[in-house]
Amino acid sequence: MPDKPKTLQYSISVSSKLTNLVSVLEWFETCQSDYMPNSLWLPSKIALAEAFTNAVRHAHRRLPESTPIEIDLRISKTELELKVIDYGEPFNLLAHLAKQPKVSDLYATHGRGLKLLQSIADRLEYRRLHDNRNCLYFQKHYKHTIS
Repeated sequence: MPDKPKTLQYSISVSSKLTNLVSVLEWFETCQSDYMPNSLWLPSKIALAEAFTNAVRHAHRRLPESTPIEIDLRISKTELELKVIDYGEPFNLLAHLAKQPKVSDLYATHGRGLKLLQSIADRLEYRRLHDNRNCLYFQKHYKHTIS
């Protein structure tokens, strides 16, 4: 039986429609690996849902629905890395997070997603790429328990 690769890599590109969230989450489920503890899979799925939704609602709000959102996923024995790449105007993630209230309104219909991403991630960044796209980078570390 061949050895598993040390790093699993996946990618998907979908248009900027909120209805594509279902397809994105179904795709994510097909990527699940025993490298990652089950207890971290759902929070990572929630992080992906938030990141995708933010790209559609904010980064691409003035762009055609046909504008792609690209998602790259890398799973190794010690970490999950997720990149959500958009074509919108860049923004300063750290400044935005600093403006958020320390305690969130539990009944708010929006405005909590980035804080949620920050609370799940070990590393969260938003940066402008060389080709005028933006990348939300999410990283989660864990210990591999299955040989």
